[in-house]
Amino acid sequence: MFLGEYLRMVRDERQLSLRDVERLARQHQLGSVLSNGYLSVLEREGIKEPSPKVLYTLAVIYEIDYIDLLRRADYIPPDALLPGGRDMNFTLRGVSRLDSDQRRRIQRIIDFELHDSGAAERLKRTEQKEEVYCR
Repeated sequence: MFLGEYLRMVRDERQLSLRDVERLARQHQLGSVLSNGYLSVLEREGIKEPSPKVLYTLAVIYEIDYIDLLRRADYIPPDALLPGGRDMNFTLRGVSRLDSDQRRRIQRIIDFELHDSGAAERLKRTEQKEEVYCR
């Protein structure tokens, strides 16, 4: 999905008009002035290289992942990795609306899943070694 199409989809999901987004950009005072005309052209793929500042403003307003927007705008290669080889392609929508207790609970779930997947991988490797020894 192209950047403009994605932005339109997200805006529609949030039931925001172009004028609503323009107003929210002014209210957030993030250093990027967005007119509804500019947003319309952006959504119709008429702007090929929106500035990272514009993308950041939209990420804040729409509560979407800024890195994902940079990737969709071709500022970051699709296969780029974080240090340590971790994939950068992740999104946690709405996280800014969570309070600190909710964020801690979600972090515990993520930690559990990471630990659990690591334990499953270790078990799989152990089973593979045992299979080799049994042959």
